[in-house]
Amino acid sequence: VTGGGSAMANINVFAWSKQGGWADTQTDKDGKYEMFVASGKWEVVADPGWNSAYAPQPPKRVKVKNNETVTRDFSFSAAGNTVKGVVRDSKGTLVSSLWAWAYARTNDSGFEVITDGPVDSGEFTLKLPVGNYKVGMWIGPESGYTMHAEEVVDFSQVTEDTTKEITIRVNKNDKTI
Repeated sequence: VTGGGSAMANINVFAWSKQGGWADTQTDKDGKYEMFVASGKWEVVADPGWNSAYAPQPPKRVKVKNNETVTRDFSFSAAGNTVKGVVRDSKGTLVSSLWAWAYARTNDSGFEVITDGPVDSGEFTLKLPVGNYKVGMWIGPESGYTMHAEEVVDFSQVTEDTTKEITIRVNKNDKTI
């Protein structure tokens, strides 16, 4: 596991399979990791952390056969751009009591999350590499709110580290099904 061409130590790496398997470890000082798994198809993730200077990557798929060793390398890109977000209700009031987790995903028809992080007292910060993103929130069902819409954040044309401020609007859950 490398970032900016250098080995990354103490990075969490985990893998899961649809058959219910799970394995996790951390990289050593040389950025190397090893997990023992059963044969089958696995999704492997190296996670630099939600507030890292490096952008996370989607899981990498591997197929492991009996008595086989498979290598999956991760090379992280710098995430020098920053999104500073606030959460406001329909009246524009800061919603500071909301339990939520902010995310940034690629701006396409899929849902490939690039990074995520906690919403604390109605505010959040996400670090992102150059690109175009949709930013939104996963909101706890007990919160009493629903996200109105994702916000588009475009870092695709930046040439230096940039900070953009956004507002995510939420609606009060005041209807009954």
